[in-house]
Amino acid sequence: MPDDDPRYLANAAYEDTHPECLTENAAGYRISDQWDEHWTSRDLARMAEGSDTPLFVTQGFIENNTKPEEMEEYLDNHTGPERGWLGQWDHVRGGDRVGDGRLAMGREGWYDETLSFFDQYLKGAPPAAGHPAYSMEDNTGAWRAQDTWPVVERSVTLPLGGGGTWTTEEPPPERP
Repeated sequence: MPDDDPRYLANAAYEDTHPECLTENAAGYRISDQWDEHWTSRDLARMAEGSDTPLFVTQGFIENNTKPEEMEEYLDNHTGPERGWLGQWDHVRGGDRVGDGRLAMGREGWYDETLSFFDQYLKGAPPAAGHPAYSMEDNTGAWRAQDTWPVVERSVTLPLGGGGTWTTEEPPPERP
């Protein structure tokens, strides 16, 4: 890109003179031993332990590279401020668009929210009002706000046959 800085360009050019990197990396993904150095050196959840760096995360639930389960462990180990967008997308960035021009993450506002978050924690700007801790897109494309991810407590009421209901805060109904 025209605005890439020299350090980025130098690092990006590294693979041009070291084609073995891609081959070695691809071979590493075939290692099934989770305690192999290939995997332990990439255990970002473990490395996050005690980190208080402000963190704005994204997670695609249909992501084939970084799994939601690993992000949950990462967030458990992280102690700093957190916000995020999570939803029904693959490995994409906030401004990425799909073939028909729609945003890959499903809605506008990514840059406003991330810049507001980092302005608050890196520049000391007052927090912007109206941004939830986590913005969640469900499988219907609808968005909701959540205080945490994953949800640590919730109550659900389900309809039962015969007109009754059951709420998760109550003991389950006895079977006849």
